[in-house]
Amino acid sequence: MKFLKNLGVRTKLLLMSVPLVIALVISLVFMGVELNSTEEEVSKVFYDILYTVNSTLLNADRDYYQAVYAATQYYDLSNGYADAPEEMVPEYMNTQMGDYEDNCAQVLERVQAAYDTAKLDSDLVSKIPSANGKTYEQTTQEFLADFEKWQGLYDLKANTGSWNEFTVEFGNVRDYLNDLQEITETWAEQEHKEIRQSIAGKIIGLSIAFGIVSVLLIVLTIAIIREIRKGVSSATADLNELASGN
Repeated sequence: MKFLKNLGVRTKLLLMSVPLVIALVISLVFMGVELNSTEEEVSKVFYDILYTVNSTLLNADRDYYQAVYAATQYYDLSNGYADAPEEMVPEYMNTQMGDYEDNCAQVLERVQAAYDTAKLDSDLVSKIPSANGKTYEQTTQEFLADFEKWQGLYDLKANTGSWNEFTVEFGNVRDYLNDLQEITETWAEQEHKEIRQSIAGKIIGLSIAFGIVSVLLIVLTIAIIREIRKGVSSATADLNELASGN
């Protein structure tokens, strides 16, 4: 590093400190960007998708139970199985029918909303299989189709159809909601592993990069110190020579 010989001591000291400051600033900015990126990714996985989808499905499951409960109450009232004043039966039946229809509509709305959220990640909606090998998208479509079939098994207003099949099939259709939640949880676990691996890779990469920069800065610092020592030694020799009268 011959160019250092022609530089003053102040400039040499600046060459030692400025690169260190620049490297520190760059590292802080880079780490801030990476932390923000990781926070956004974690937020997407665990709140925007996992929490939203599963909480929506849980609400759909609750609505489904309430729909069946209302249907059972209506069935008992219409067939004289309920212990209710005769004059109040029509009002009670209207109330239960309203609850049944509202909750059925809520089930379909929430399952569709969960599906729309799941579509934010292609792996979740089309690549992660359930225990029976179906994807989230396939499970959703099967639920919607079987839910419609379930509703047609018994006509509450006409009091026709198979009530036994209606109640039994409820459990089979509800299983789809469990499958959807399990798919979402499996996807979240895989995403968590990938995020951890990504963070580990970034740490290794940053460590290597900072190690290389540190070595270069150490080499530069040693070179500058050697040039400063040479300059001091040369100046000292000149002063000694002057002091001796030469």
